[in-house]
Amino acid sequence: MKRTGSHHLGLATYDYEGIVDFYTRVLGWEIAWQDLMTGPDGTVHMKHVFFDTGDGSYVSYMCPTADMPNFPKKWATDINSGLGVMNGAYHFAFWAESVEELEQQQARLREHNHPVTEIIDHGWAKSIYFRAPDGLQLEFCVTTRKLTEDDKLLKHRYQPGNPIYRERPDLVARDAAILGMPADRLIAIFGSRELETQFAHEKQ
Repeated sequence: MKRTGSHHLGLATYDYEGIVDFYTRVLGWEIAWQDLMTGPDGTVHMKHVFFDTGDGSYVSYMCPTADMPNFPKKWATDINSGLGVMNGAYHFAFWAESVEELEQQQARLREHNHPVTEIIDHGWAKSIYFRAPDGLQLEFCVTTRKLTEDDKLLKHRYQPGNPIYRERPDLVARDAAILGMPADRLIAIFGSRELETQFAHEKQ
């Protein structure tokens, strides 16, 4: 059997209109499917939508109505805070086909005044991070090189990050807020000259 990626991600929101606006207007995705889920008496209990990501997969959201029984009116839609884990532990990354497309996605978000990070280099992939209106952390990511046998080994690895973080504390503060981490941690992971020097020596 051919192994494939996900058909769709299933998420939940209590702000249906806000989610539809974000994915269609800001990200530019099209609605592929919508339906209403009803109870035995015909009362609408749930709104349901699928967004076409453009690569053959979908992102879906369910949104309970006020008539939905035994369902909370509010919950931690960002997932992480509800579980008490660190920000970004649960997040969802979408494909970018090239660095140029990654830059285009970043530009589109900024054109809509939606907070988005600088491009961050992970050493084998590059990413931008942002949040949906419900607080869920999202990402566009492009693979930038072929992975090797060494990449399969579990060990500490240097991430180039983005050198601009060393020079622009205003960008550090902004992107740390988007990522939900302290500014000094962002610098330590993605902007540390000391780490760059350390790993350069280790390779010699």
